Amino acid sequence: MVLPVPAVNKRKIKGFVHDSSTTGQTYFIEPQEVFEANNLLQNLQIDEHIEIIQILTTFTEQLRPNLEIIAKGFHYLALLDFIRAKSKFAIQFNACKPIIVNKPIVDWQDARHPILEANLKQQGKSIVPLNITLGNTYSILIISGPNAGGKSVCLKTLALLQYMFQVGIPVPASPNSEFGIFNDLFINIGDEQSIDNDLSTYSSQLINIKTLLEKANKNSLFMFDELGSGTDPQYGGAIAETLIEELAQKNTIGLISTHFGNLKALAQQHQNIENGAMLFDEKKMQSTFQLKIGQFGTSFTFEIAENIGLDKLFLEKAKSKVGKYHIRYDKLVRNLEHQQIALAKHEKMLEFTDNQLSELIKSYTEKDNELKNKRYEILHQAKNEAKTLLKNSNQLIERTIKEIKEKKADKQIVKQLREEIQTEIKKIEKSEPIEIQQIKKDPTNEEI
Repeated sequence: MVLPVPAVNKRKIKGFVHDSSTTGQTYFIEPQEVFEANNLLQNLQIDEHIEIIQILTTFTEQLRPNLEIIAKGFHYLALLDFIRAKSKFAIQFNACKPIIVNKPIVDWQDARHPILEANLKQQGKSIVPLNITLGNTYSILIISGPNAGGKSVCLKTLALLQYMFQVGIPVPASPNSEFGIFNDLFINIGDEQSIDNDLSTYSSQLINIKTLLEKANKNSLFMFDELGSGTDPQYGGAIAETLIEELAQKNTIGLISTHFGNLKALAQQHQNIENGAMLFDEKKMQSTFQLKIGQFGTSFTFEIAENIGLDKLFLEKAKSKVGKYHIRYDKLVRNLEHQQIALAKHEKMLEFTDNQLSELIKSYTEKDNELKNKRYEILHQAKNEAKTLLKNSNQLIERTIKEIKEKKADKQIVKQLREEIQTEIKKIEKSEPIEIQQIKKDPTNEEI
């Protein structure tokens, strides 16, 4: 505790001078009156420190024999906390334990990036789930489409969910999704340029490309955002194309985003490489964030620029530099995309109608069989009743004959009557209703 005192008054206060200002105009003096109080406070602090050390020493001596048990308890509590955290996460994001397969594949339905989903919920929006397949019929998927269309989100979703799965965390995806296990994950997402390491954007890409070529194999999963960018597109595209071919030969599983036309063409020609497009709604001029596997996307460069509000004359000059042929080709590609989307919708409608028809046929068949069974039961019951009636009639005839004999009627006439009655009874017993005969002839029914 010190007082700032002007230099002219420093001798008027008794105490200890601790320091002075840079200009020498002010002195910092500890008054003599607080010496004893400060000394007492310092002694109390020393005593407190000694007491703390003594308590901790005693407590440590008591704990030392039980350190092994305490460590096990600590590990158990940490495990419970981890399980509870996973459960809370699974409840919050509707996450699950997917189907685990013992091979390096990705076959996901309704996969969602949890951080993006949480942010969109705060804004009152819903996330568009990702459906993606890798490692079955092809190993590398090349995604193209407009800027801000969701290409990087696809890569980040794949990277995050695969890593979550491999460390035992429930994943926000459909329980029917199949998750394989990879020995290595190679990720190049975002700009890794560094002034400290004298790395440019493309230089950092080249280092990652070198690592991929040296270490990637069929049990690896890689994600490369904007492969080949950051340099001359002609040369960057050539290196990117060569890298993809090398990795495809190794059956390395991977996802790549690009705007390069040569990479889209490569996927059309190579059996182990497939195209994917982030769909774009031209009417609303906004991305749908839906991934369509089997087709490549366009960048919608001029359309997006026009929607932002760039001058039309300026855009026309830019289009003239690109060339009418290229623009016409781009439009043809977009028209093809629209046709594919329309065909996909039509295919879904046909599938839905076919399922409904199958259900109706199944229902009709079940009801028809049920009616046939009931009809058979009724006719069978009628036949049994007829047999009972014939039996009763036979007994009645026998009694009648008996009475005739007792009354000494002519034996020859009685015998003749009896034979005729027996003949008629046999005919009736052998005869069946026409409906029962038809049922017997029907191959779908069992014999009566």
